Amino acid sequence: MAMDATALAEEIKEAIGQSPEPTSKKNKEMAKDIVNHLKTAIVNHAIPGSVTGTAGAPGGPLANGAATGGVITLVPADLIGRFVATFGISTPEIIGMATAITTHVMTGLVEFASGTITGTCTHTPLNPGPLVGGAGSGGEITGLEGSTLATLMASLMAKPGASEELEKMCTAIVDHISSNAEVTYTSGTVTATCPAGGGPIAAGIAAVGTIS
Repeated sequence: MAMDATALAEEIKEAIGQSPEPTSKKNKEMAKDIVNHLKTAIVNHAIPGSVTGTAGAPGGPLANGAATGGVITLVPADLIGRFVATFGISTPEIIGMATAITTHVMTGLVEFASGTITGTCTHTPLNPGPLVGGAGSGGEITGLEGSTLATLMASLMAKPGASEELEKMCTAIVDHISSNAEVTYTSGTVTATCPAGGGPIAAGIAAVGTIS
């Protein structure tokens, strides 16, 4: 599972009713810009307890590791710069379009299903110990809505409202991200305390996750 610029360009084309026509170069580049922009994101589960799981036998693997409520950070200027380069001009509409996409994606939350957060529990029967090698794979971005993005985009582009075509385009973008984006935490970026004797981990957090 990963975002694919070629697939996104095709999905946008089909959504706005241009499927019989070849995908334009600008649409392909715009889709590539969006995907590459999201790859610059930083994801964090910074609230202690947002990463959960169960420590079993001392020295054993974390069980049922999961994470909820992860936050996505992006820099709007990055996508603005990409769009300006693609379209060859800087206009309020292009800036508004880019800003809306970045802003809306940052309202999404990152969730890791049970079993996708892993690591080794180093507690003993008498003493707590840290989670070692904590990592995560297959995290998903949730909470994005095409209609919400379209309304925001229309506002930032100084349009009176979101047209049907704009809403279809935004829905295609959001659906691709929601269905294909994968969040990863590399080994050591997920931390927690495994309690003495085992049981639910404490103060679980994760930092500097990436999107692909």
